[in-house]
Amino acid sequence: MSTMDKSLNIAIEAARTDWIADVGEHRREAGGGLDRIFKDSGWSSRGCPRDPADGVPDWCGMAVVSWLIKAGLNKGFNTSFLHCKNVEAFFSYGRLSNVNRARLDTDVKLLSGWVPIAGWHDEKGQVREWWSRHGIKREVEAGSPDIFAPGDVMLIDWSGRNEADHITMVRSWDPVTKVLTCFEGNRSGAGPNGEKRVESVVTCTYDLSEARTLAKIYGSGRLSPLDFGFDAVRPKVKA
Repeated sequence: MSTMDKSLNIAIEAARTDWIADVGEHRREAGGGLDRIFKDSGWSSRGCPRDPADGVPDWCGMAVVSWLIKAGLNKGFNTSFLHCKNVEAFFSYGRLSNVNRARLDTDVKLLSGWVPIAGWHDEKGQVREWWSRHGIKREVEAGSPDIFAPGDVMLIDWSGRNEADHITMVRSWDPVTKVLTCFEGNRSGAGPNGEKRVESVVTCTYDLSEARTLAKIYGSGRLSPLDFGFDAVRPKVKA
């Protein structure tokens, strides 16, 4: 097993731990699972809103990046997962749409100094990968075993307006049955015993043999091994 696979297995286990612990908006205590997710994501050093009467910002991407950080993802990347467009920009190195360029980290500090992340990844032959919905559709219909892998970050378009509005992490993919399973935060779905949960960490299953379900998959990204273990990143554009 590669070092990258080991890291992503840790991310999957972190998601599974939050799933078993029933992390969700019904439990907002200081030091709790949801509080940690908010802090890890860089949303606020104060954590999640405490008062049950207060609204809670969408935290699906916060959950995903918190699991990846436990696996060793560079903590400086956390804000790149706060919005669907930022996720798309992260995996495409800023070539695709980005809602807030101040959240997009473009440089990394190596022993030689600050270098552009895209060029460094390309030089090492370890670039991030991004599949658009059209590429995903083609690969799923062809039965590709590699289009999804545990730890991939997937975007979903619930509205049908060709805009992603939900961020998930792939748990498993069966290219024969075309069944995709994800760990998700800020979502209704199943707990470990099949119980229904709301606004929590859950698992969800997607039958991509159904055209209507497949059409909801907006895009999917795969991290570079070089995204793990480096502590210093900075955006070129300040907020």
